[in-house]
Amino acid sequence: MLEESDGVQPVFAKKYKPVARKVRPVLDVTPERFRVERKITGDPLAGMPPLNPNPPPFEPRGRYTEERKAVIDRLMGEDFLLPDERAVMHEMMRQQEAGFAWDDSERGTFRTDFFPPVQIPVVPHKPWVERNIPIPPGIYDEVCALIKRKLDAGVYEPSNSSYRGKWFCVVKKDGKSLRLVHSLEPLNKVTIAHSGVPPFTEQIAEQFAGRACGGVLDLYVGYDERLIDKASRDYTSFQTPFGVLRLVTLPMGWTNSVPIFHEDVTFILQAEIPHVTVPFIDDAPLRGPPTRYLLEDGSEERIAENPGVRRFVWEHLVNVNRVIQRMKYAGGTFSGPKALIIAEDFVAIGHRCTPAGRLPEKGNMAKVEKWLVCRTASEIKAFMGTVGVGRVFIKDYGKRSLALVKLTRKGQPFVWGPEQKAALEDLKAALLSSPALMPIDYVAASPVILGVDTSLHAVGYFLAQEKDIPGSPQARRYARFGSILLNARESRFSQPKLELYGLFRAFKDVALWLVGVRNLVVEVDAQYIEGMLKNPEILPAAATNRWALSIKMFHFELRHVPGERHVADGMSRRLCQPGEEGEGLAGENNEADEEWEDWIDHVYGFIHLINPPPKPLFSRRVHAQEEILVLAQAAPPPRDIRADAPALDPPLDYSEVPRRHKWAAMDDMLPRVLALYQESTYTPPTGYSDAQVRALLRFAGHFFVSEGRLFRRDADHGPRIVVFPSRRLQVLLDAHDNLAHHGVHAVAAMLSARFWWPGLAADVAWYVRSCHLCQIRQLAQPALPISVALPANLFSKVHMDVFHFSHASRGFKRAVHARCALSSYPEAAPIRETGAALGEWIFTNLLCRWGAIQEIVSDNGKAFVAAVDYLAKKYHIHYIRISGYNSRANAVAERGHLDFRQGVYKAADGDESKWAHVLPTVLWAERITPRRRLGCSPYFMVTGTEPVMPFDLLEATYLVPAPSSLISSAELLARRAVALQKRTERMTEISQKVYKARIANAQRFEKAHKATLDDRSADAFTRGHLVLVRNSMVEKSLNKRQRPRYYGPLVVISRNRGGAFILCELDGTVLHRPVAAFRVIPYIERRRLDRPPLPSELDISEARLAEMEDTADVDPEVTATTRYLEDITGGSLRARMAEEGQDEE
Repeated sequence: MLEESDGVQPVFAKKYKPVARKVRPVLDVTPERFRVERKITGDPLAGMPPLNPNPPPFEPRGRYTEERKAVIDRLMGEDFLLPDERAVMHEMMRQQEAGFAWDDSERGTFRTDFFPPVQIPVVPHKPWVERNIPIPPGIYDEVCALIKRKLDAGVYEPSNSSYRGKWFCVVKKDGKSLRLVHSLEPLNKVTIAHSGVPPFTEQIAEQFAGRACGGVLDLYVGYDERLIDKASRDYTSFQTPFGVLRLVTLPMGWTNSVPIFHEDVTFILQAEIPHVTVPFIDDAPLRGPPTRYLLEDGSEERIAENPGVRRFVWEHLVNVNRVIQRMKYAGGTFSGPKALIIAEDFVAIGHRCTPAGRLPEKGNMAKVEKWLVCRTASEIKAFMGTVGVGRVFIKDYGKRSLALVKLTRKGQPFVWGPEQKAALEDLKAALLSSPALMPIDYVAASPVILGVDTSLHAVGYFLAQEKDIPGSPQARRYARFGSILLNARESRFSQPKLELYGLFRAFKDVALWLVGVRNLVVEVDAQYIEGMLKNPEILPAAATNRWALSIKMFHFELRHVPGERHVADGMSRRLCQPGEEGEGLAGENNEADEEWEDWIDHVYGFIHLINPPPKPLFSRRVHAQEEILVLAQAAPPPRDIRADAPALDPPLDYSEVPRRHKWAAMDDMLPRVLALYQESTYTPPTGYSDAQVRALLRFAGHFFVSEGRLFRRDADHGPRIVVFPSRRLQVLLDAHDNLAHHGVHAVAAMLSARFWWPGLAADVAWYVRSCHLCQIRQLAQPALPISVALPANLFSKVHMDVFHFSHASRGFKRAVHARCALSSYPEAAPIRETGAALGEWIFTNLLCRWGAIQEIVSDNGKAFVAAVDYLAKKYHIHYIRISGYNSRANAVAERGHLDFRQGVYKAADGDESKWAHVLPTVLWAERITPRRRLGCSPYFMVTGTEPVMPFDLLEATYLVPAPSSLISSAELLARRAVALQKRTERMTEISQKVYKARIANAQRFEKAHKATLDDRSADAFTRGHLVLVRNSMVEKSLNKRQRPRYYGPLVVISRNRGGAFILCELDGTVLHRPVAAFRVIPYIERRRLDRPPLPSELDISEARLAEMEDTADVDPEVTATTRYLEDITGGSLRARMAEEGQDEE
């Protein structure tokens, strides 16, 4: 149902362009040539006409005519100024007539020697041509007249540029005159943005409220007083009935016009800021004296020169005279028809300012006053939006608007009844009769009161200041009222948490106005808030601790006020208003929350345990004077034999522990945090900046003090005691060395449940990994990345080995086995392992059959070394190089052992004594069997032909076609020549396949050993690094599993050409054979060696060291540990093993 109404309803329409259609300028660095220059030389006040306290009778002269005087009188009103004061004002206007413009012909222009013409900064672009909007015939003559006036005034000038922009006309506020509007969107799109922004209007308006008087001066078409450079004028060209014209002055609608012109006016009047004026673009509000200088009898003080002129009026006119003179000196002119020189009640930047304070603007109040009824929910939202502009003036806003807000809820039926009409009239009356808001006097000693109350719906607060009668509510002058909406999650807080949160949000909302307040009193109706602030450790959640820490940043006196007398109570009942669903809601992407004091970081938290954590059954104090509890043991620890040994090294200091810079910075802050909680009032450290203080307070929010000890809050583990640097190594020793040397995770988990310090996990990892006992007994075997070498030529590199059979055959128990590194073509024969026998076999089966061999890869055993010597002595062959290997590097030969043994055993029908009889057959089968990685058989790769098998002859396969006729010798040579030509192509193709297969195998290896892969950099083991050597003999034994898996530490001297390491003992004793790289792992020392050993300190000569570095061989894997033990036992171990008939394996 809807009641009838004869009231006039306002009409709503879009006035501004939507944000989605706004054209953004280019964000880029402005080149120096586009810099806006400003400079004022000379004294602007040098030629200022003095203000005459006894002016002669007014005589019209120049610009200031009788008609224009009457305009000023109408603006001033008839009641405020005395006759003599009005005469002084008119005399000032007459003398400063050049500072005012009444029409376009009198408009001034900023002096170009002070303000050079502005160049429009643009990025490279193409000229734009936009079709103009047709001029309506009804206003065609009026538009032409307006353009001609602009031409005569010098605002427009002819143009012949290639640019064309749109323009149109709008009606001004008076409803009669027209204004030309230029559409500069194409120009704005290519303009480099000026980042300047005007100040906040509310903060400016507050400075002009509560003064004895004031005024407002407005520049006459301000933008038209600032010229633009000729080079930039073409961008503004537009088509008119008078031809193509362009702007000469600063374009209205250009993206940079507002900040440039605002800075121009500010630069001109900077000497009068802020005690007289605070400009806002083209407006210059005038700030009058703070009081009327009342005498004891209540009268106003007058000036001595003229008793008819009050002192505050005289002082204000003196200030206005200076403002006009400075603008006139710069070439600017204020608007005469809008000049409000002095008034008691005036509007400054949209805010009504009076001696009593700030009031709602009359225009908004008039709109609300005419509103009689709302017919739809949309109209209610429109009404609430209009009234909401002045909600800072309305007490109990939420309570008054409740009946209207209910109708805007989704699913709520719209019923306009007496309750809703009464609420609408009540809000109108509250706005029309709202009290004036007085700005805070930061100089006065009277207290400032912040009253806060929180309900389930919102946080209500007020900011006021006591005057004259401290403690009396009637003497309070209110500065602002406010309501902060709560979302559904926040409204479910418990009442204590809700009250604390409300106080936190209120402080956040008024923090800007509290800066500079010396005497702050906070009024709340919840007595328990004081206890919550004094004892943050009892708060039940991390968020409450953060709020309490934020509140304690302010110095204030907390005062309890009963709820029935609490002014802020009504503000807290305010519900969410239409259009405010996202305003003031915390935790819902509210940008204001993100900008609120960076030191309150939402990612940090606090924890409180209702029940204290259980203590260990067995605990002990390390030292009575220390504050750190360490783990104890149920039984006395066993006697450590190391305790009887003399200390060779000085004790380790915590400063030697490798730590990150940020952890050291946090260590430096811990004593300050402890002092902060122990002090009754917080005093920032000397020399700390505001950012450092905020960082310290944010860091301190994670801690609390109990019984003089500092604890770290943690939501997962409960409070943990903070360990200071002097005790950390002792805690690590007790948790690792005295508790069975457990690993990193176990020790870190044990300590993290009890203690905290910056970088605890990293310190535990370093301590455990640098433990000597743990390192030499570790089971880890890092895998080294495989180095993929290019395939060698056919039979230029051969892998050889000798393998044993358990039964003798033809008197042999060993067989020599050789394979080509490229083709895997095998050669094998029974042999006795002597140097001469191996030498003869190599000469007969390899050199004579396959040509020169450059490299033989073997186990570097005595027989192979003797074989090379035999070849050199008997056949004078010296070029064969013997490369030492390990079982992984010689996989070509080692992997073939298995196939040979299996083939021999099966070919001999399980009789191992016949292996020598079947070896040639197995060898032939190995040669002709195709290999997956080659795509062919080794035989085909070596000979270039497929072998002819018995079944090829029997079945007449394609490999053996039946001859049809005899061919000539020439044709036979040609066929063989073609076959030889194809061989080179096939060899290249097979080599590429071999190389790709090696790469694929290396990639599979790295993927399979990803967790243990030791990808060592080039400088991972340089001279002086400590390493451990793998004890492979223990790994293969069954009765020595408790022996150390690694020996060391040893010192790296250098590396040989084969990549093996040349190592020495800590005393400089050099191992006589290099050690393979895969057996060497880094040793993590707790104290770095001062320097690597010098060559002169080693037990070998520099020539011997150079000889070792030039070799490419290493110890075989199976004898590496044996030779290491020989080095440290003088070589007796090998002799003793030989005497006992033991095999090296």
